[in-house]
Amino acid sequence: MRNISVIWEWVIRSKSMYFWLFVLTVLLTNLRQNVVTKFDCEICSDKARYFMYLPAAFYYGFEASQFPKDNGQRTGNGFYLDSIENKTITKFTSGIAILQLPFYGLGFIVDSIFSLEQTPFSKYYLVWVSLGSSFYLVLGLFYLKQTLALFYSEKTAMATSFLILLGTNLLYYTIDENLMSHLYSFTLCCIFSYNLLIYLKEGRNSSFVTFTIALAFAIWVRPTNALFAPLSIFIGLLLFPNEPKQLLPVFTIKKILVAIVVLITVFIPQMVYWKYVFGHWVVWSYNGQAFTHILTPYFLEVWFSPQGGLFTYTPLILTSIFTGGYMIMKKNHQGWLVIGSFLMISYLCASWNTPFFGECNFGKRPFIEFYLFLSLALAYLIQNIKKTTAFRIPILLIIRFCVYFNLTVIGVFDTYFFGSTWDGSSYVHLLGKGLILIR
Repeated sequence: MRNISVIWEWVIRSKSMYFWLFVLTVLLTNLRQNVVTKFDCEICSDKARYFMYLPAAFYYGFEASQFPKDNGQRTGNGFYLDSIENKTITKFTSGIAILQLPFYGLGFIVDSIFSLEQTPFSKYYLVWVSLGSSFYLVLGLFYLKQTLALFYSEKTAMATSFLILLGTNLLYYTIDENLMSHLYSFTLCCIFSYNLLIYLKEGRNSSFVTFTIALAFAIWVRPTNALFAPLSIFIGLLLFPNEPKQLLPVFTIKKILVAIVVLITVFIPQMVYWKYVFGHWVVWSYNGQAFTHILTPYFLEVWFSPQGGLFTYTPLILTSIFTGGYMIMKKNHQGWLVIGSFLMISYLCASWNTPFFGECNFGKRPFIEFYLFLSLALAYLIQNIKKTTAFRIPILLIIRFCVYFNLTVIGVFDTYFFGSTWDGSSYVHLLGKGLILIR
């Protein structure tokens, strides 16, 4: 145990830790994408809808006629090529493409200089994308640690950030599905929250601009991330539970106008695309998709279904929820943020027209962007574990099992759950395949 403590002290103090985490994640991502071969679909369906902006900008000029004829088959019909208007149409926003632009652009430069003749949707570009996703993972974990360190010790904050990585589906959506929006939303939420807290605490204008830009980019990546804004009120109340008047400087007319200007400025490229494709500057492109189950939410499916249920794939979050309830009993106001955010996101998922979010899910992925709020309970648990002598060993065993569960099930999960909504036998076989190594 002493050796483990020495290693952990080194991890806490090592300035190069994040660099090696970046390198390791890049290697794991490329290894994983070469091993998982059930579907030759690294850039298809939803991922292609996010990604297509980059090939369209660098190679095809957004002209449908320039794309290969078999493009729909290769990308799982992720986006639509309008041969009549000669336009490339996707309902998804371009936030991820913009965040990946430096890395894809670097790959394009290398391709051009050395005449590699790589196709825009080739695995060659997935290597560059892995650099980007690994960078944003490390950035997000850093800001998660920084945010938690405002309330808990440095060691607790670091341990919690690593626990979120190893014990949740954040890792899966980094190394397997790094063209989905959730990793980037997670990072932007952490940047937003930290800078908002610093602005409230110290009044730095630079922090105000940063959290406003982070919020704008988060909405650009995924429009439902607008929820970060109302949650910011609760974040502020965490810092000033007895002095809510200190929140008022954020909501002055001047500050709101500045935020609106930043939001519009950041969104200009997306608005230009919408105008080009749809003829309008602002468009709700998710036609046919809405919150159709507001009065009949599918909570059980969201939480417990073998088909991408939250707790069935990420049991660590269940630990967070129980701890959040305990925090409320102990009159710790952070518990209300944990439980409140959990219920709010659960309701939004359960009332969406497709609460299962398709078959290709490892857990309930819309929760990932909000893990910062749920991590507050885990940090509380880790910080106070020494005080609970009677429950210390059971708690440690539960945490270790959750990490083991997550890593091993990721190891055998092959992008798709082949069972139905409540197909327990397929789910049990998946668990057995991972946890006790059956084939």
